[in-house]
Amino acid sequence: MSDNAGATEGIGSRFFTVSNGASSVSAAQRVQPGPLSNRDLETLPLDSTVLLGRRGWSLVAPLETFEMRASGHTVIRSEEVGRVELQLGTGHEAFLRTSEGLTTLPIGAHLDATTGVFTWTPGVGFVGAYDLVFVRSAGAQPASRREVRIILQPKGSGSVGPQVVIDTPRQQQDVGQPFVLGGWAADLDASQGTGISTLHAWAYPLAGGPPVFLGATASGGVRRDVAASHGTQFEASGFGIQVQGLSPGHYDLAIFAWSTERARFVTSRGVRVTVRP
Repeated sequence: MSDNAGATEGIGSRFFTVSNGASSVSAAQRVQPGPLSNRDLETLPLDSTVLLGRRGWSLVAPLETFEMRASGHTVIRSEEVGRVELQLGTGHEAFLRTSEGLTTLPIGAHLDATTGVFTWTPGVGFVGAYDLVFVRSAGAQPASRREVRIILQPKGSGSVGPQVVIDTPRQQQDVGQPFVLGGWAADLDASQGTGISTLHAWAYPLAGGPPVFLGATASGGVRRDVAASHGTQFEASGFGIQVQGLSPGHYDLAIFAWSTERARFVTSRGVRVTVRP
């Protein structure tokens, strides 16, 4: 649902148990899919065509492009109590791959056979990696498969898309020169590397006047804390720029990161400081 400011959000999830007389069927129960075995599945060629979809609750948001990685998976990052939509096309069946084999889709997931649109609105507690398999049939025979790994983080964890974090200096800090403007930057949708190729730093005087270019750098500093939260792929996401030569005064310092996934500078991150004489 959307509020009067245009913000769109889900309203939560509910799971039910349906009882009919002496028997009951839980929505969480899973059944094994049809006769397609794991061995049969592995013989099918991978579908490597570009996959379109969107994340979030807006049904009119622009579609994103999700490409297959070298591992054979298309990896999509999202959060619990969020929404994932994939435009697969008709003629598909969908399964969840587990250590025990293929099962039906997880709770809240649905593949519309008429439109070929897959949607999943995972509820609270759905955190971790979920491997989905979409099998396309030609006629009555399976023809190809698409492997999609959806990685869910806790709601509000900031685990989707470009992330720029400034660790130093702190907000409203008084600093003497030289000082380091440092933190980490990554596009968490990147298929390889950190997804950030360069960072530009600017200082905007609060008293007015033109901004001051502080320099450009690339990420590459080791951030084991980032790797622990988002995966070893993003370990080399740290950055640091030495700042000097600014006139004393109040400034908004801003970092602009170039995302290789989006081929553009993403929304900047800033911090307000006072530069001492």
